[in-house]
Amino acid sequence: MNPITLVAISDTHIPLETHALPKELMAVLENADVIVHTGDFINISVLQMLRELGPPVYAVYGNLDGDALRRELPEMRAEPIAGYEVGMIHGWGPPTRLAERVRRRFGEIDLILYGHSHIPMIDTIDGALVVNPGSTSRNRNDSSRSYAIISLGNEISVEHRHL
Repeated sequence: MNPITLVAISDTHIPLETHALPKELMAVLENADVIVHTGDFINISVLQMLRELGPPVYAVYGNLDGDALRRELPEMRAEPIAGYEVGMIHGWGPPTRLAERVRRRFGEIDLILYGHSHIPMIDTIDGALVVNPGSTSRNRNDSSRSYAIISLGNEISVEHRHL
């Protein structure tokens, strides 16, 4: 089986914290097999732009997303992608134990993608790989910005990339 490349982004905060996605990220998104955005777009134009890139886009709304995005997107979802059950949710509350709170929202699942904390993270919790790509606008633990490249093949592999 050829691996599927999933690019996960979160907390774009456009136009509050930045005005556009970086050009280097746009090239990665255009070449992805699947794009996932785990919320806090801020402006629905970001969702529309991602959909125009070509790859399928799976997304959820975040706590800072307004009515237009909340009408368009669910709070959480699970989708079969490349033979894996992939859950998506933004997250809530303080960053401490956020991954554990997110994990409890899903039953049997292979991979959970979430955002909210702006902190890139990879962990395995109760049999699920739990990944936060960080933020494309700013990460809280340093001044970098990040996203995740996830390969879905015979195994799941995750790489954080910094912008």
